[in-house]
Amino acid sequence: MRGLVRQALLVGIMGTSLQVYAIETEDRLAEALGTQIGELRFPIRQLDRGHVVQGEELFYEFPFEVHEGPVTILGVHQECGCTSLTIKPGDVLSPGQKGRIQIKADTRFFTGGFDKRVTFLTNEAESGVHVLRLRATIERMLTLDPPLVELSAAEVKAGKAAKVKLHSASKQRLHIEKVQYNEDNLEVQFYPVQNHWELRIQWKGEAPTRPWAETIEVFTDSSVKTVKIPVVGGQHAL
Repeated sequence: MRGLVRQALLVGIMGTSLQVYAIETEDRLAEALGTQIGELRFPIRQLDRGHVVQGEELFYEFPFEVHEGPVTILGVHQECGCTSLTIKPGDVLSPGQKGRIQIKADTRFFTGGFDKRVTFLTNEAESGVHVLRLRATIERMLTLDPPLVELSAAEVKAGKAAKVKLHSASKQRLHIEKVQYNEDNLEVQFYPVQNHWELRIQWKGEAPTRPWAETIEVFTDSSVKTVKIPVVGGQHAL
């Protein structure tokens, strides 16, 4: 029953986000034949890729070695759908086998600290749960200065425009392909300026008497395809 017990353990720890391999029959057969189950060893269980740019694909390799007997991978839990790996439930690792588990992480939707775990459940008699930790610090690919545009009622009445700078943190070439916004209320111009792009945002027509909010969507050729700029105004009575 060890296979069923260990599967229940993983379900209890990880919930529903996991892959599980039905191993009960194989375990019973191995026990009946007196086969010794091995030990999976990882000399490194944590890797930090340091500072990377948002959108960069990260690769992690964890060396392993199998001692004494075969080891079967019963379950794999990925904390994040942003990771993919080269080992799966049902894989059998042979005695004495040496190799590397390769894990790839997609950083397009992350900024700041990146800290994810991949957990393996095996049929080892002891310590059948192995956790590998992936770390990095992700710098934003594109930055907006300022990130929020506020046009006061007085500025709108005077016909003043706000300017937003769009930078590529990676210092790579950046191109704005198109900009979408509410053309009934806003007028937006965009153009390259030295090492960044600049957007000029202006309210069209008469100044509104009530608070308002719009969103400008900027589409680029970088790995971060879309950037949204909130624009608010009319917060003060005329």
